[in-house]
Amino acid sequence: MDFPTSAELFEIAVRKVIATNPKIAEDLARQSGTTVNSLLQAGGLMGSTLVGKIAEVAANSKLSTASGAALRELVWDWFSIVPIGANPAVVPIKLKPSGAKTGQVAAGTILTTAKGVQFTTIDGITWSNEATEKTVDCQAVLAGPSGNLITGSINAFKTAPTWDTAMTVTQPVWATGGSVAETDDELKKRASGFWAVARCGTIGAIEYGAKSVPGIKNALAIESPVMVGSYIIPSVKWVTLYVSDINGQANTVLLAAVTAELLNWRPCGVIPTVSAGTVVFQPINMTVSCESNADTIAVKAKAISVILAYMDNLIYEQKMDLGAIEAAVMKISGVSKTVPPVITIPTLDQIAGSGEIFRTSEDLIMIS
Repeated sequence: MDFPTSAELFEIAVRKVIATNPKIAEDLARQSGTTVNSLLQAGGLMGSTLVGKIAEVAANSKLSTASGAALRELVWDWFSIVPIGANPAVVPIKLKPSGAKTGQVAAGTILTTAKGVQFTTIDGITWSNEATEKTVDCQAVLAGPSGNLITGSINAFKTAPTWDTAMTVTQPVWATGGSVAETDDELKKRASGFWAVARCGTIGAIEYGAKSVPGIKNALAIESPVMVGSYIIPSVKWVTLYVSDINGQANTVLLAAVTAELLNWRPCGVIPTVSAGTVVFQPINMTVSCESNADTIAVKAKAISVILAYMDNLIYEQKMDLGAIEAAVMKISGVSKTVPPVITIPTLDQIAGSGEIFRTSEDLIMIS
């Protein structure tokens, strides 16, 4: 919808005044500094301010154009959807006393990595004169993807318990689910899918519900026949749900959160099997030619960030399209438009298998 500018409103006012009052000459109305001109200009400015407010209200009444606080208010009013904020990574940690010990690791105890990334225990755990290894769920102190750590990163207490300073800290799986706050565009996309899954109990609803769990970026639900021997039981299906965070990972803590949320989305009598699927890390080698006046270091750094962004947005069972990556890098300022970028590894598009999702990391990308 187009709204009039202050100049257009002034023009309308001039024509109206001339048409209704023959004693006012048009050149006088248009002459800067005259009383009538000043009044008409002021009216145009006031009208422009009012039109601006009307335009703002109109924009904020539509899902496609609303933003910020207005968008959050809109999706809550229409769909009762709350934006997803930044989320800390979660991970189960194994703790093992150095011998038969009696003592407790309380909830809120800080564990750490060698680089100082901190996690806190969610629950307390107690030993009674035993050396048994026990598992405690933990979450990152700071929200965000920085807490999504590979196996073995969390390996010590910030301050070891006094009753056993030699207790072993082991991280057997990835820390997963750390994410930044949902963007306006992501919130709009989630809200626009609401009515398609409002009935619940559908494949789409199960995937939608899974992605409403903070930290879950990807979800894919698949139906499979139920077989007894070689006989397929009619009208009954297994449902397998693959979920992961932005890195393509999910651990038992995150999977449990999804399983609990699915009570609101799955049909009665159907309990989906929730799995992390399989993340396939793909090395990528690319040759990039730069324009003569380009900052080659900055161009290569930007190329790496573009590749990471493309890979992080792949969903389950989506192919890795080399042409799409090359085209995205081609758009970077400073990249030669006459010698296109070429991916040399892999040599062909990569096709994901069942339950697979492609990812890469900065240390797997080589730009030459």
